[in-house]
Amino acid sequence: MAAITKEQAIEFLSNLDPMQLRVLAREVEAKWGLESSVSPFAPASAYGIAAIYGASLTGWPVEEFLHTVTLLSFGDRVQTIRQVREITGWGLLESKNLVDHLPRVLKSDLREWEAKELAEKFKGICKVQIDRMD
Repeated sequence: MAAITKEQAIEFLSNLDPMQLRVLAREVEAKWGLESSVSPFAPASAYGIAAIYGASLTGWPVEEFLHTVTLLSFGDRVQTIRQVREITGWGLLESKNLVDHLPRVLKSDLREWEAKELAEKFKGICKVQIDRMD
């Protein structure tokens, strides 16, 4: 296998869109066994890799607004509680308390793509609202 330079790696990464970078980051995490120590929202995510390799300097728009994900209502209570536990890492009691007192903010200070990804996890389980924080 031919060695590539750091500049070539940066050039390659700067041509990927954020979702492709996220997939690449997950594959690298899995290959090197980093997945257990790195959450999906940690700096090893797509934007973290993009920032590390200077991809934000290649013309990608810098996102200025953060978003909040709010759970509005649910269909299957048990599935909703399970999903909240999985996403937040909370215990059963905290997750149940959040679901029992809707509408409630699930997560805040998320970039738009993170908020959409989080909302997608609840698709078909409950109704979610994404609000932009100004």
